[in-house]
Amino acid sequence: EIELGYVAEGAVAVQIRETLHHFRKGELYCLKSNVLHQTLPTGEGSSIIWVQNFLPEFITGDKKLLLYQKYMLPFLENSNAEIVTYTPGKEEDRDVLSLFIESFHRAEEAAEGYEFFVRNAMTDIWWRIREKAEKTGNTTNVTDSHSNLRVEKMLRYIHEHYAEKLCLQDISAAANISKREASRCFQKHIQMSPFAYLMQYRLHKAAMELLISDEKVTDIAGLCGFDSSSYFGKHFKRFFGCTPLEYKNRHEPTIKLPF
Repeated sequence: EIELGYVAEGAVAVQIRETLHHFRKGELYCLKSNVLHQTLPTGEGSSIIWVQNFLPEFITGDKKLLLYQKYMLPFLENSNAEIVTYTPGKEEDRDVLSLFIESFHRAEEAAEGYEFFVRNAMTDIWWRIREKAEKTGNTTNVTDSHSNLRVEKMLRYIHEHYAEKLCLQDISAAANISKREASRCFQKHIQMSPFAYLMQYRLHKAAMELLISDEKVTDIAGLCGFDSSSYFGKHFKRFFGCTPLEYKNRHEPTIKLPF
């Protein structure tokens, strides 16, 4: 999925590997598919983020179609800009910010036909993001670019199959490389093993489900790829410092997901 995040209140930091990107009220960021990240509080009080996630096919249609192959695929595979940002302090960014805010409110209100407006708005926003990303200078050499592409393919596979039982062979096969090379690529670009990433991704998915759904903890564990609720609970507490139920009760849903 492509993620758009707008800081409606407060401030947040988006961590991509070792780099922190800070955003304040009124700012927007776009994350491409398969970019490992965490959204973190900054300690400056509560924050609210409006998030719209959408599959690339929402814009272009099926992956086999010309629009996807000609425009979307090069955008997703381009390592120039993992995160694209917009701020109200720049005049050229204000149209995108206004369009996002309006589309978010339309999605929240859910009036008849709102889906058409949202799709048109996301298409317009994505095209401008694509143009802005293309202007970003590429400092990645050919070897790193090739290695990045392998990681992106494996991340995409994990994001699409995280709820299933996965082994290292499954993950490495997504990039047509050996298990050893898959582990090397993950350590180089993400500083963790494929299974460590898979675990974190499942835990973050589960944490989100705890905030936005009424499903039981046991059901959420299964939906996110955990074999048992006790195994899920042990790793959840180790990562978040509390049990799933404590997490659900302590945290108000600060991330709104309209669709």
